[in-house]
Amino acid sequence: MQTTRRGALRWLTSIGAAALWVPSVVRSAFAGGPSLMPRPRMGAPGWPTSTQWNELGAAVGGRLIRPKWPMDACITGGPGCQQALQDMTNPFFLEDHAACTQTTGWIDAWTAEVSPYAVAAESAQDVAAAVSFAAAHNLRLVVKGTGHDYFGRSCAADSLLIWTHHMRDVTSHDAFVPQGAPVGTAGVTAVSGQAGARWLEAYTEVTTRHGRYVQGGGCTSVGMAGGFLQGGGFGSFSRRYGTGAANLLEAEIVTADGAVRTVNQYQQPDLFWAIKGGGGGTFGVVTRVTLQTFDAPTESGIIQATIEANDDEALARVLDWFLEFWRDALVSPDWGEKITFTQDRKIDILLLYSGWSEQGVRDLWKPLQMHIASEAGASMRFDVMPLPFQNAWDLEYFERTAPDMVKTDPRTGESAGQFWWAGDQGQVSWYITGYYGRYLPVSLLNNTDRMREVLLEAIKHRDVSVHINKGLAGAAPDAIARSRSTSMNPAVFDAAGLFIIGGGKEAFPNVPGHEPDAGAIRTARKRMRSAYEVIRRATPGAGSYVNESDYHDEDWAAQYWGVHYARLRSIKDRYDPYGLFYGHHLVGSERWRDGGMDPV
Repeated sequence: MQTTRRGALRWLTSIGAAALWVPSVVRSAFAGGPSLMPRPRMGAPGWPTSTQWNELGAAVGGRLIRPKWPMDACITGGPGCQQALQDMTNPFFLEDHAACTQTTGWIDAWTAEVSPYAVAAESAQDVAAAVSFAAAHNLRLVVKGTGHDYFGRSCAADSLLIWTHHMRDVTSHDAFVPQGAPVGTAGVTAVSGQAGARWLEAYTEVTTRHGRYVQGGGCTSVGMAGGFLQGGGFGSFSRRYGTGAANLLEAEIVTADGAVRTVNQYQQPDLFWAIKGGGGGTFGVVTRVTLQTFDAPTESGIIQATIEANDDEALARVLDWFLEFWRDALVSPDWGEKITFTQDRKIDILLLYSGWSEQGVRDLWKPLQMHIASEAGASMRFDVMPLPFQNAWDLEYFERTAPDMVKTDPRTGESAGQFWWAGDQGQVSWYITGYYGRYLPVSLLNNTDRMREVLLEAIKHRDVSVHINKGLAGAAPDAIARSRSTSMNPAVFDAAGLFIIGGGKEAFPNVPGHEPDAGAIRTARKRMRSAYEVIRRATPGAGSYVNESDYHDEDWAAQYWGVHYARLRSIKDRYDPYGLFYGHHLVGSERWRDGGMDPV
């Protein structure tokens, strides 16, 4: 993108009052056109003075804070260490503190850092003031809604943090019409959520209270408007309703010029398209989203099953039967969640179904169960739990019927009613060993002999999971049509799921007695990488999902966006020519190094 001196000055002037904060070195950079400059470190030349920070604090109504990491008590040996360790196992506690993230780091990749300053935003205007201040001072800017990003993009040292946790409003609409729509445009049922709202709150409003459905995330503490949605957004029922991004009707976003924009298919449709899969925090700070809602399925439930083989020969036969069943019965809008193939010759199955009666599900799976029962070297456990869809995120229902499936926030007061799935506990304060994601082409699944060979070779090294809802092969036609309006890699339409090989454990870098075991982690990562290489070689051009992939992937742009990357880069250059919004392996990040502090 070419920018004239006059154009660059006009862009800077549009920041408004923030121009008062611009030091001469940054003014010169903007006046000279789209050149990138190193971002200042705390205490170094170019870092804002205390007076300038106070001016920002006044501009945001006193909501400029100095975050403090709760684990500091364990570093100093203070009396609060044991309480801090307990608190750090609670995902909602982590969200209530600006200094915390859900993931504490990734071996040889990144370590969680605390921003020295944060704006505890309560409105889009607070966000705009923080964006303008960061632009004026060329600061490293990070955004935290719920802090779930595996790549650590919601924290950074020497940065200004925009913390949207307090922006929590969730509102239903009976007949939502996007701004700028032609007169007479019919409204649709929808739900709006601010940047700090979580999917638990959205599901409570849409499903528990109104008996409808919005396509969101599986983890209750993930945010509505952040990286989940902007990366595409798979949920358990993606093949029935489409990705989260596919159902985005409108968004409010603060761009690098400090403007608060409302974007949709009628207003700035290029920017709207970009945030529907182009990666969270890439094009601006999304402060509100509105998504279409749908009639909920009349029947739904959960399947938990385990197929176990006694030896390698029995496992090969069992795989043949199961893969044929998967190919013929499960590549449809009715099934979601994951299948895990383990090193100890098991197939662990955890699936959610919709649109089926309990008896219909049992009848569908009965032939596979009979096949396996006839195999002397194998066995199968199979359980079905019908789940009234309106209770799918109803804590009281689960406490009555399946208390082991949920964990509740033990704190009192406003946290009452907050819960997370017990199966997600392992990712709270998670230090990542490795994480590899790659789409499963439906052509590979259809070739059951080859699929069997790939799985048997991969599990020699590490367990392999396939999330069958994270791919749109076999999806409902209307879900596919909506999803084609997103900026995700088109390979998703030929994917029967997403291979995931990953792992980690609770650990806290730089905290004595609680640090990750680097040697053991690197050994485990080597096994993961070996398993992934088997999958990668078997799936040329398959692509991967921006929110769940390898931090070290060198071909990330092609993997995440395929043919869309050039268009995304053009939009990035138009709305953020100086790279204010940086994230590891996000559009335009190839221009930066050292965590976005120094230009290449």
